Amino acid sequence: MKRLAAIALTVLFAATLTGFVPADAAPADQSEPSRLHLDVDQMNPRLVTSTSSTLGISGRITNTGDRRLTTIKVQLQLGERQTSEKQLKQALAESPATDSSVSQFVDVAASLEPGQSAPLTVNASLRGESGLEISKPGVYPLLVNVNGTPDFGGRTRLAAVSLLLPVLSVPGKPAPPNPAKATPFTLLWPLADTRPNIVSAPLGESVVLGDDHLADDLAPTGRLGALLTGARRAKQNPKVFNALCFGIDPDLIGTVSAMTRGYQVRTPWGGNVPGRGKDAAMNWIEGVRGLVGGHCTVAMPSSDADLSQLTQLGPGGKNLAKAAVDDSRLRTLLDADPADGVLWPEGSLDTGTLGTVAEAGVHTVLADTEYLESTKLVSGGVGVEGSAVRAQSYDSLLAKAFAGTSGRPDSSAGVTTPADDPDVGTQNGLAVLAYRSTSTADSGKPLLVAPPRRWAVPDREFDRLFDSIDELISRNMLTGLPLQQQLAAGESGVARMTYAPAEGALPGNLADIDSAAADVRSVMEPDSANKVNPDLLVKPVHDAVIRATSTAWRVVPGGADQAASTARDQLDELRGRVAVIPPGQPFSFASGSSPIPVAMQNKLPVAVTVRLRFRDNSGLRIDPVPDQYIPRNSTLPVRVPAEALRAGRFSLDVSLTTSQGTQLGPAARFELTSSEYGIVTVIVTSTAGVALLLLSGRRIYRRVKERKAA
Repeated sequence: MKRLAAIALTVLFAATLTGFVPADAAPADQSEPSRLHLDVDQMNPRLVTSTSSTLGISGRITNTGDRRLTTIKVQLQLGERQTSEKQLKQALAESPATDSSVSQFVDVAASLEPGQSAPLTVNASLRGESGLEISKPGVYPLLVNVNGTPDFGGRTRLAAVSLLLPVLSVPGKPAPPNPAKATPFTLLWPLADTRPNIVSAPLGESVVLGDDHLADDLAPTGRLGALLTGARRAKQNPKVFNALCFGIDPDLIGTVSAMTRGYQVRTPWGGNVPGRGKDAAMNWIEGVRGLVGGHCTVAMPSSDADLSQLTQLGPGGKNLAKAAVDDSRLRTLLDADPADGVLWPEGSLDTGTLGTVAEAGVHTVLADTEYLESTKLVSGGVGVEGSAVRAQSYDSLLAKAFAGTSGRPDSSAGVTTPADDPDVGTQNGLAVLAYRSTSTADSGKPLLVAPPRRWAVPDREFDRLFDSIDELISRNMLTGLPLQQQLAAGESGVARMTYAPAEGALPGNLADIDSAAADVRSVMEPDSANKVNPDLLVKPVHDAVIRATSTAWRVVPGGADQAASTARDQLDELRGRVAVIPPGQPFSFASGSSPIPVAMQNKLPVAVTVRLRFRDNSGLRIDPVPDQYIPRNSTLPVRVPAEALRAGRFSLDVSLTTSQGTQLGPAARFELTSSEYGIVTVIVTSTAGVALLLLSGRRIYRRVKERKAA
């Protein structure tokens, strides 16, 4: 979608939205397919004031259906002033009625063939002159309504966008006095990837990514590039930048840092090619480093993991959850100083997980007020029942607004506004921010604003957002408040944190993968000369398990299962570095009893102690072999005592395991031949023959003796 200026709003509709429909524009049949793509790329003004005279919106429409569209017109529709939080919640969840005031229809295009586009422009007076009538300051629902006639049908609504319009003062009338006290606010600035992307990260080797989407996201025109550019511009206005606090995913920083050293990208056919985002990664991480140094920063869980899902993996999962809240990468890779013991997780945490993160040093979690239940209104910091953790609440209404529309079906038409539309969200978030700053019920209460964790907004949209925030600050409606000051305030009460498990089952093999990785670690020993920490060799597998629980997979069908498969692949790659070397040719016993030569290879930079396991050894007797110590990066030969129980050909599978039975590398197949019995077998057989002969002779002697007696 092409965005040319302040705001880009994309909505595809198949039926009419709740709101005013002209008498000559009948609702569309709900079964009809979407016919028109509406892309609005300018809206002016964003905040209506006494000096505003018109509201202008421009953009582009595209016929996405299979019929010609004719007589295409557009108008703006305004609803009633929203006077309560309940009304605003409803307006964000569904398109409210917008029949209070309407502008005249304006011609857009005489006709559009399928696939054709046309520019759209509409200007409406804000002073009641055949336009939109505004009587009081406040927040109003606004609808951009496009009507037309498809071939073989009647006139109908083809597309629409619903958003909120903040009015600070009535156009043409004196502005009300500024509030006596500004509302303090803090805006979290999220830096997180759309999905974890590392598929291989062996120690000392280039990282391998599953695709190269980060190269695009980190570029100046990309999503993460826009977040960086927006924050840089905010820094030019200390009054605005003072309110920003960076919320950062440590795994994203680790991935980008690895990209700066050169990286590979996995291709669909299984090979790897050089990544193209090294320069973009270097520029981006340097830019972030320049912003966060000495500025407010908080950590997200690594990979934005679902910590409650991690703790469900058992004792190993609890250790992973503790590892996921480690913010050391932000300190070492960004020179940042994240707020100690403060965590910004997605959603809520169950009681057990709160206890686990508390053991890891977390004392405060940033949480949506939606998940905090209390006998009184939750505001600011509250203690969490049943835990030693405090919750610093962020405004649920603002979070919903900045996230865009909810995606719930429209009550009248059964259609859906795109969920989490970031551009609609910026305007709606601004409107709710203005509402909060003027509401007497919210007067003086500090606001913590949490936009979507994977915010996707063009950088110029951030310009408009910051310009509007600056105007609210200049009118003494808002004032920036560093997060540290909010955290330093006392608790306003106690609340219970509600927890609802995420939809979709956790991949069932994650616990097994993590347990096997821990078992592999148990056989490693650091080499006195090399001094490589064995934990670093196993860490990529544990990190992969953490990534498999990322909340990003909630909107990627099959993503968690694929991430679990990646974790398994990394475990198999690690295990495969310690294995039996397959013999080059069949082995023939020199006699019935001969040792079998087995060569074991350790390609790890640490020593290992392993156990030999033999399978499919019918016809062979193999003596026990003690556990074998293999130095780092070496091959160890061992002679395994064996005996043939019969003459002929034998097959024997030999592999290496941990002492607990976890297999390391793949089994090697040995082909053996013997033309003789083993000496022990011969002795046993001969002894049995002699014994049989003696028993038979004794029996004959007794029968002869019995006959003579008769």
